[in-house]
Amino acid sequence: GLSALGQMLGARTHQWKDDGAPDGLWIFGNWHAFVFEAKTDENSEGGISLKTVRQALTHQQRVRADNLIPPFMPCSTVVISPRTAIHNLATPHVEDIAYTSHDEIIKLFNDASIALERVRSSATGSTEETLQVNALQFYSERSVSLQSIKDRLLKRKLKDLPIQ
Repeated sequence: GLSALGQMLGARTHQWKDDGAPDGLWIFGNWHAFVFEAKTDENSEGGISLKTVRQALTHQQRVRADNLIPPFMPCSTVVISPRTAIHNLATPHVEDIAYTSHDEIIKLFNDASIALERVRSSATGSTEETLQVNALQFYSERSVSLQSIKDRLLKRKLKDLPIQ
């Protein structure tokens, strides 16, 4: 699902097959990349664990070691979790890792779906220029433009979560 959502948003995506690897990567040209640690199978009780944080801390290294993005390209790590707090043992290690909830990712999917539906509906009889203008308008309205995606994904940091 994470790969499909990235593609809907216009990203080139990558998925690893091995254990401990990132759960997905979205690459938006040479502008920005997002690497994910998805814990959507966890329940909402408790805080995001030290194990999860340590695993997420290695993800950007993996992206760069696999040469999936150029060295100059910014890359942000995002933990997706139903948990809304951070475990007290994890707090010293969170660095600049971003946090988003599973519900927020579902909302991003829904917003992208609506924007794409509107673009598709407006395509019939439209010139390429009109279609581009409409697409930018629809993406902006649903907050799925490139900057909006970045803002949504980086809005909260693990360090801002309550400690549990």
